[in-house]
Amino acid sequence: MYSSIRSYLGAVARLVREAQEQGQIRAELDAETVSRMFLGLIQPAVILWQLSDGEFDLMEHGMRAWEVFAVALEETNSRQNQVG
Repeated sequence: MYSSIRSYLGAVARLVREAQEQGQIRAELDAETVSRMFLGLIQPAVILWQLSDGEFDLMEHGMRAWEVFAVALEETNSRQNQVG
C-alpha cells in the first residue's frame, strides 16, 4: 500500500513540476509537499464520509477544498488578474 501511495505522490509531484514550468503553479513551492497536501485534501474527507455512513458531503467538501488549494498554488499574476 505504501509503495502505491508513494507512486501516486510521485506522479502528482511530476504534474506539479510541469505546471510550475508552464507558470501555472508558483515555482517556489516544493512539488513533493504540494503532492502530499493534495492527498490531504482527499483522505480525511473520505474518512469522514465513511464514519458518517455517507452523510458527510464528500463532493461539496471536495469542491470547496479544491478552490482553496488551487488559489494557494496560483502564480501571483494569475491571482491579480482574477481580482482586478
